[in-house]
Amino acid sequence: MAFCLVFFKGLARPLLLKTYKDPPGFSCPRVPIVPSACIFFSIFLFAQLHDEAWVRFVVLSVIMIGIYAFYHAKPGSDESIIYQRAPTEATR
Repeated sequence: MAFCLVFFKGLARPLLLKTYKDPPGFSCPRVPIVPSACIFFSIFLFAQLHDEAWVRFVVLSVIMIGIYAFYHAKPGSDESIIYQRAPTEATR
């Protein structure tokens, strides 16, 4: 019995595992099923909200978007940002 399990596990392993020559940087498991299910579940939960919760959601969303839009560095104020350049051939 144990021999059969080891044998079938050894046979199934190459078939079930994918090998990538160039591994991707980021991947979502079981695309597009998982993202679609998550979107559906989120819409389902939003549909369950009552009117007062929708008002709170919209008001807080507008406040957060306002904070995001106005709480950033103003154009031209790059003096506080310090960039370090990569060494060139001449400086080595």
